Amino acid sequence: MASRKQKTIGLIDADILAYEVASVNETRIAWEPDTKPEQYTKSLDGAHAQADYQVARLRNILNLDEVVICLSGANNFRKKILTTYKFNRKEVMRPLLLNPIKAYLTDNYPTLIQDDLEADDLLGILSTGDYLPTKDKKIVISIDKDLTQIPGWYFNPDKDTKAREITKADGNYFHYLQTLTGDWTDGYKGCPGIGPKKAEKLLAENKGKEWEAIVLAYESKGLTEADALVQAQVARICQANNYNFKTKEVTPWQPGD
Repeated sequence: MASRKQKTIGLIDADILAYEVASVNETRIAWEPDTKPEQYTKSLDGAHAQADYQVARLRNILNLDEVVICLSGANNFRKKILTTYKFNRKEVMRPLLLNPIKAYLTDNYPTLIQDDLEADDLLGILSTGDYLPTKDKKIVISIDKDLTQIPGWYFNPDKDTKAREITKADGNYFHYLQTLTGDWTDGYKGCPGIGPKKAEKLLAENKGKEWEAIVLAYESKGLTEADALVQAQVARICQANNYNFKTKEVTPWQPGD
């Protein structure tokens, strides 16, 4: 019997795709200074066509055999670890077409949504686990830099001309970097007083003992290892070992994972 041909599967961060498509198909007008803009939508059919075009474009660029649309579910598990996670996004106006575009993608493409998980987590889990055929090539597609934590193939549509491979060491390094610097857009602060350059220096000087160095950095600011662990757990994008689809349980990152 002939062996099955390896497929290339694109794992698409559809939170971002849907937001971008919805945004460009909306006009916002503030009639008075310092007032909340009114939102007006364009053609929903046009927005659907644009979403299809973006998926088809990715399929063409990466020569994809299949795509899987990943969308965030409700009840993000990180908010149970850190209540301020993404708190700063509550007042942000969302495009009116955002949910209709997500519904369209769900109705027309293979889609995965899971309570407690963000789209990023689903991308990481599918890329590193055996939920899809292990011999197939999986490419994570997102403009979100956080996905460079995930070992495997990655493509940033805004920057890359082809998929690039992220090693396990590369992924771990970026996770440690985020644990130190934090991410204000996602509502976690990292270690006080440590920006990217200090973080890079600290990690370069402590290869193989990164977590111990991170804990010492937090303790030097009057914090504890538990404080560092909270930041590390919300910074971490889930991989296959962090989620069980049968029990629907998240296992947050621990040192040594």
